[in-house]
Amino acid sequence: MLEQQATVVKVENNKILVEAQTRSQCSQCGQHSCTTSVIAKWFNFHSNRFYLDNTLDAKLGDTVIIGLNEDTLVKASLSAYLLPLMAMLACAITAALLDLNQGLQAVFALVGLMIGFWLVKQSRLNRSYPLHLLRLNHENIPWTNKTY
Repeated sequence: MLEQQATVVKVENNKILVEAQTRSQCSQCGQHSCTTSVIAKWFNFHSNRFYLDNTLDAKLGDTVIIGLNEDTLVKASLSAYLLPLMAMLACAITAALLDLNQGLQAVFALVGLMIGFWLVKQSRLNRSYPLHLLRLNHENIPWTNKTY
């Protein structure tokens, strides 16, 4: 389970709104020009507020640890990388089957890539990944990677 620290910014009924720190890269190497950070900046992935069931009786201002299963992250990553690639290939193959010149095939491929990125963004907006409220955070650790 991948874990991250978040702060409770709203409590209503049995739900809490938590805000996690935005991360534009994987935090492993600290580079700001890797593909992950470039894609995050390009698509403006800054939606870092989530509603969760308040199973821990968290209060406004509490720091909590939220978690995401690794298999969910792998599926989301595969769709984020494979969908644009598959759309690009489909458009390029279609252009080749239509016997278009190489310049138009390249344009079709780029259009397919853009369509694929758009589809990824739309699927991200329409899909909620299951986050889990794990525990109240009594330490000041912004994130950890634990396997259970």
